[in-house]
Amino acid sequence: LFTDDAGTSLCLADFTRADRLDELDFELLLRPRAAGDSGALSDRDLGDAIARWITPDDSLGQPLGVWAAQLAAGRFGVDLGGHLTGSIDAIFRVRSADGDRYVVSDYKTNRLGNFDAAPRPEQYLGNALTEAMAHHHYPLQALLYSVALHRYLRGRLPDYNPDQHLGGVAYLFVRGMVGPATPLLGEHPAGVWSWRPPSGLICELSNLLDRQAVTI
Repeated sequence: LFTDDAGTSLCLADFTRADRLDELDFELLLRPRAAGDSGALSDRDLGDAIARWITPDDSLGQPLGVWAAQLAAGRFGVDLGGHLTGSIDAIFRVRSADGDRYVVSDYKTNRLGNFDAAPRPEQYLGNALTEAMAHHHYPLQALLYSVALHRYLRGRLPDYNPDQHLGGVAYLFVRGMVGPATPLLGEHPAGVWSWRPPSGLICELSNLLDRQAVTI
């Protein structure tokens, strides 16, 4: 599921209660535009920020880059305001000699592939996961969860450093995860979609939601 700084693979059972936080509830205030600005905060505003960091040929695959470009183009036309509430399934602390990092995790039960047959782990490998993530707008969810984690850690770690402590996201498509028999694509197990967004993007989105111009 994860790899520590020594290259050791870690599974869910390796994390003790001290290194995991389940069901973290959060609330994000979506501030209105300042005087003189026009219109409400929209998904396009978020898309503009995301598209500066994710291009259509992003290393995670074309589907994610295309999704970011569509969001920036205002294809979905959603205005944002009020309070955003959510609950993060789990946060894992991956210990490291260079400093701990914290990973957002979300569990998904989506069925991929042929709905007329039982799901197979091989259907949860590679680009199929990225396409499912983009189709359901899960990358936006992942980024908002990362903003919530950023604010949570900022208020609790005296030496907080986004570059160090924000460890990315792991979306776990549980129908593709079958224990030791789970197939691999390179070093990536079926059912596990992982991404470490740039910390600068997380900070920029946090500031955008809060209508600030500061960096962190």
